[in-house]
Amino acid sequence: MTTRSIALATMILALAATAGAAERALTDVLAATGIDELKVTNRVGDVVVTAAEVPEITIDVTLVPRRGGLFSSYRAAEQEVESARLVTKADGARLELEIECDSDEPHFEAQWVVVLPAHVRLDLTNGVGEVTVRGAAGGVSLELGEGQVVKARDVTPQTAVAFPLRKTVHVRADNGKLAKGTHEITIAFESKPFGELSFTVKDTIAEVKHIRVTVPHDKENNYTPEAVAARQKFVEQFSGARISHLAHYSFDPGVTAGNIENFTGVAQIPIGFAGPIRIHGEHAQGDFLVPLATTEGTLVASYNRGMKVLNLSGG
Repeated sequence: MTTRSIALATMILALAATAGAAERALTDVLAATGIDELKVTNRVGDVVVTAAEVPEITIDVTLVPRRGGLFSSYRAAEQEVESARLVTKADGARLELEIECDSDEPHFEAQWVVVLPAHVRLDLTNGVGEVTVRGAAGGVSLELGEGQVVKARDVTPQTAVAFPLRKTVHVRADNGKLAKGTHEITIAFESKPFGELSFTVKDTIAEVKHIRVTVPHDKENNYTPEAVAARQKFVEQFSGARISHLAHYSFDPGVTAGNIENFTGVAQIPIGFAGPIRIHGEHAQGDFLVPLATTEGTLVASYNRGMKVLNLSGG
């Protein structure tokens, strides 16, 4: 065996030894009495959270050393793991969990497994890694429209939510603050008669540089008096002008659906009457007045002259 092959074999053995380096587990069980919110802060690693009907909060964290670069010290990473500690901070009804060590930039991954009561809201900040939330997490709610909001933990096979065709359900998860970057979120649910369904969405969180101001719009109920009133208030606040006549109308705003978007009110147009004109029709018999909405001068007078000629001719 040559010197080069001996060196190569030594390097392989060294890498194999470091790959099998010992991990370290940190565990704790905390009483959830008086706790409404749990904040978990993790730098690198995966986090799995399960909400269940349990009286306490169970935390299991596995610390795995990793190399920071080709020539970084694996022993240094192991020392960071050895010095790491699970820190718990209580602030009223809020409980905070975080892994601390002697290094500002630790070279290890923290794999979290957390089980918490379903009523506890989760505030999660995760730098790099996947986040999985299982069970009816306290911060997940379903917005069903018309002001109806249902907590996910309250949805059971006995209290199923109706989901007919063309129905829109908004899933709101107040379960943590996601770091900037691209995230993939999967939602799974059970339905009848299709069984378990799931879908995955991917989106990116970035710095907000410009907030677009838009006219209030309700995708499901855009023609209710409440939706119209919200737009009227928006117009007054945005323009600084007082709406005096626009908001006065005598019909149901719902009848405008399909004819105009974001209905907010009506405009007054001058109306003049021409006639009467004599009609001998299949469905109309007699003398009728004709309303004309216009701002064109002499238009009504022109109609009147035409109707006079028709009437003199017998109608």
